[in-house]
Amino acid sequence: MNKVPLQAATRSPSVETWLTPGLLALAVLVVFGPALRNGFVWDDHPLVVSCAGIKALDLRHLRWMLTTSYMSLHQPLFWLSLALDYRLWGLNPAGFHLTNVLLHAANAVVFYGIAALLLRLALKPTAAGGADVRRGAAFAALFFALHPLRAESVAWVSERRDVLCGLFYFLSLSAYLRTNLRPAPAAAGRGRLAWSLGFFILALLSKPICVTLPVVLLILDYYPLGRLGGGPRPLEPMRTIFMEKLPFFIAALLAGVLAVRAQAASGNLASLEMFGPSSRLAQSVCGLAFYLRKTFVPTGLSPWYALSAGLGIGDLRVWSSVLTLAAAVLGLKALGLERRAQVALWAYYAALLLPVLGLLQNGPQSVALRYSYLSCLGWAVLAGAGAAIFGAERRPRRVRIPALAAAVLCLSAAGWRARCETAVWRDDESFWTRIAQVEPGSFPAHYFLGERYFKQGRLEEAARHLEEALRLKPDGRARSYLAGILMRQGRLAQAEAHWREAVRLEPGDAGMRNGLGIALALQGRRREAGECFKQALRLDGSDVEVRANLERLRAEPQ
Repeated sequence: MNKVPLQAATRSPSVETWLTPGLLALAVLVVFGPALRNGFVWDDHPLVVSCAGIKALDLRHLRWMLTTSYMSLHQPLFWLSLALDYRLWGLNPAGFHLTNVLLHAANAVVFYGIAALLLRLALKPTAAGGADVRRGAAFAALFFALHPLRAESVAWVSERRDVLCGLFYFLSLSAYLRTNLRPAPAAAGRGRLAWSLGFFILALLSKPICVTLPVVLLILDYYPLGRLGGGPRPLEPMRTIFMEKLPFFIAALLAGVLAVRAQAASGNLASLEMFGPSSRLAQSVCGLAFYLRKTFVPTGLSPWYALSAGLGIGDLRVWSSVLTLAAAVLGLKALGLERRAQVALWAYYAALLLPVLGLLQNGPQSVALRYSYLSCLGWAVLAGAGAAIFGAERRPRRVRIPALAAAVLCLSAAGWRARCETAVWRDDESFWTRIAQVEPGSFPAHYFLGERYFKQGRLEEAARHLEEALRLKPDGRARSYLAGILMRQGRLAQAEAHWREAVRLEPGDAGMRNGLGIALALQGRRREAGECFKQALRLDGSDVEVRANLERLRAEPQ
């Protein structure tokens, strides 16, 4: 295996060796510490609160964690981490959030080491010295760790998968880079590569979104390691390079098959009839532009971006995305980056997003902020390179001081926004409120807010959201809640009309007919009410409430 020598630049002063990682971890704790006040949100309820599989660590539960595809997830280490938290904290959400924050802090530290290695290889000694590179790597790590796009992965317990997978992914990358940077005997080199493979397998067992890591390793071989295409006999080293990746590809293939099977079994994979090839291609283009835009202009962030089934190649959003990507390509060229560096940046970005771009559409979302956790690392390293070059000690003060001020301002703004985004995950109300603000045309946001306000007795707010939900989409459940509000307000005729529409929309739901029966009984229309209760019992003979309503109606004097 060819090695790229890394000389004394790999050694840094002992104080800085510990101080910089410590400050990185501290920054993460300060920015995301408010997550410890958050509760369980949305998917946390089935994944944590009511999930019996994580409530013990005996052999039966461990077997379940290893084999289950519950909620379309085959991620054993994710389940194990939740089970360990439950063992320590019970259902206290602060403990689960603490684990997420600590994992993200560890990721920031490991990524700092990776960024330092990459920048030493990519930057010429004339552009930045060793101290400049370390500062650039620190900026890259902070750019990644404090970015507001990280809030979803860190502040939402269900996305423990991201930070857990991220830790092993970073460790695998770090082991691979060090394997190829430090000359070693063949046996030692194989041992280091085995560490990289082991960490990769652990990452796959946490979340299979990292299945493209073998491709990423080949990209690193191309740039900055320079192992591909060099030497007097390039075919032999290329064969060696590809063969050493074979175990990685096998692991990725097995994890990918298990993930697709789990998604298909849950019904989450969209069919070609529902979401055709043209829509998938259009969605992929929009996705590539989306994460790039949100990385550099993180405004209008939402926990949910609904899938648009009517999206096509000719859509204005697609061409806007094409222009965004073209502008980014030209921008990288204008920066004067080496051609191989540009190719590597784009290839890494596309490779990490490939599983979630919509070619195999999974779920009702078009994009999700959590998918940026690993895919946007290349842009963080690029930002770190800029910080190292423009903040280099050899630069004149008129360049270095403004560059330093801009870096501090950028990171401060990012950290403040990340704290704000962390509050979005405080509870279900803040979650759906943000979605309604960013996407006012979101039916689920208005429906769930209406449901929540109804149960809290906030009837006017509930009615406003339920009416908006019904304007967006006909829905029996939303009709039933609105009918319940009207009944509490004594507007029985209007309530009856909503119940009848709810029955039409949900003819097989006993609860809808029970509600209509109650509305009719309150208006003194006993015969019609009794018929509704009988129909409800024919649909669900075990419904105790319906049977009690019918018996009460029969017992009342004529």
